[in-house]
Amino acid sequence: MNINAIIEALKALGQLFQVSTIFPSILLVVVNAYMVLPRLSAYGFPEGYDTASPLTTTLVVALSLMLSYTLYAFNHPLTRLLEGYKFKPHKFFSPLQREHEARHQFYILHIRKLNGERRKLRDRLEKHPDRFTVESLRGVIAKLAEMERDFDMEYPSALESVLPTTLGNTIAAFEDYPRTRYGMESIALWTRLVPILKDKNYLEFVTQEKMAFDFLMNTGVVAGILGLEIAYLSFFLGEWIWALICLSGTLIASVVFYLGMIRAARQWGEAVRVAFDLHRHDLHRRLYLRSTSSFEQEYRLWQSISRFMIYRRDRIEVADFLTQAEVNRREKEE
Repeated sequence: MNINAIIEALKALGQLFQVSTIFPSILLVVVNAYMVLPRLSAYGFPEGYDTASPLTTTLVVALSLMLSYTLYAFNHPLTRLLEGYKFKPHKFFSPLQREHEARHQFYILHIRKLNGERRKLRDRLEKHPDRFTVESLRGVIAKLAEMERDFDMEYPSALESVLPTTLGNTIAAFEDYPRTRYGMESIALWTRLVPILKDKNYLEFVTQEKMAFDFLMNTGVVAGILGLEIAYLSFFLGEWIWALICLSGTLIASVVFYLGMIRAARQWGEAVRVAFDLHRHDLHRRLYLRSTSSFEQEYRLWQSISRFMIYRRDRIEVADFLTQAEVNRREKEE
């Protein structure tokens, strides 16, 4: 085996067991192995438990690696759970759903109001130019830009896409960005864009931002599990004060990690937005699509391609694009 094969194997192993999964896994296993089980062993379960034995050390390492891979494998469903997709149909979470829907509508109404004021000021400026109108127009444009920016960072464009959690809406907002800007469905085109990002050395940046989010998510989940576990154990052993402290600490830690996840999701989302902004033309060329002469044509093209890839519909509409793609591919090969 040559040195390049060894390096590639180590890279693959490093990607499999990332800091975002291995640290929370070690934390959960070590606390149980060296804190929880020794306290229980004093009451006869498990009998003869020895933290210094080679068997215990071997099990700690093996369980940490297994749990790390489990967190990696269940990353997507765990993320979706915390986003609130499973909570949306339940009546218990309907107050949160209504609150976010109301805030979404608040943004929409105020953006429309500011757009109306901007149009009136522009009309007034054309008829009667004066310094007061110019300053007022600048102020309205600044407020409108700030509100539109906040809305794009916090919510998806469609009301029916709003979720009952702030984290879910933050992630849905950047997932919705390519569609609202360019007509590109992120679900359909992101996997096609990934090889290009890898070639352009941009994928590592997106991965780093995603790893920061995953680290906070996995560590937060593990901290919650450990807090509840230690609190229950303390209640079981009659240590009421310590149990209440653990519950309070768990609640505070959950809030801190959740707020950190929202911030990390925004950073992750910004990296995804930039990926579509900078490399959509590379994807256009890689798919051998017909060239466009205007942004409107590009927008309609991406809409058709997205529908074709997601639903396999609009084959007649997209046939012209694919026919031209075949012509472009042959020309490049020749």
